[in-house]
Amino acid sequence: MSNLLMGQVFQLDLEPSIKLVLMGLADAADDRGGSCFPAVATIARKASISERQAQRNLKLLREAGWCYIESHKNGGRCTRRYRLNVGKLREKSDDAMRGDKLSSLKASNERRHERHPSGDVSGTAAVTCAPPELPAELSVKITTRDLVWPQALEEGQVVVVERLISEQELDDQQQLLDELAGALASTNQPRRLASWMRALVGRVQGGTFVPDLGLAVATARARRAQEKAEQQQRMEERRREEERRNAPEVRARSEESRKNAMNEISKQLRRNNDN
Repeated sequence: MSNLLMGQVFQLDLEPSIKLVLMGLADAADDRGGSCFPAVATIARKASISERQAQRNLKLLREAGWCYIESHKNGGRCTRRYRLNVGKLREKSDDAMRGDKLSSLKASNERRHERHPSGDVSGTAAVTCAPPELPAELSVKITTRDLVWPQALEEGQVVVVERLISEQELDDQQQLLDELAGALASTNQPRRLASWMRALVGRVQGGTFVPDLGLAVATARARRAQEKAEQQQRMEERRREEERRNAPEVRARSEESRKNAMNEISKQLRRNNDN
């Protein structure tokens, strides 16, 4: 338990349920942000939210850089070990404290304005200060439907699979879905989808799950994403090159070069005629 980190988290201006999850991590960590491996159920209980919401908030906190995963196991259990970003916590909490001071100054000045509508108190002009803005990096909401699902699943099957994997970490959920997609694309497809998926989830919970068929699915998805990114980069480069060519100074130089070339050709033709 780190009272230091919990105090810093307390100063942050975050969405309440996300802040409570971060407080739960700080409660389980040491002052350096390590030795932090609480179960999702424990975090959910402390934050008074569902385990699924706790998983979503943990993913949002990782994506925003408040914490990261050091390892996936604690002994034989499949419990993730987290490390808090103590540098960011210290920086943002200090900013929040400065913002609180500015907000207090603004409130004080507003009270002065109420007493002195002219905005002048004993010859001193009132100072206005903007309150700190809410951080934008935690505005994204993640749900299980944001995962990449096998296209071969029917709507009823999606509901069944979603119910079976919903209690797992979102990264594990995607690995499970990739494994299912690989199995559905193979010659040995699962005959009883619910039983097959329940057994797969049990292996994840027991820490014995090793991706197999899903590796090819994840690799293909990563390759498509890279190809798409490279295509977008090429399009951006072409756009910038087009803008460069159409820039007024570039067009002016090109026109001047063309005119000089035409003048040289005209001079050469006149010399040939004179001869």
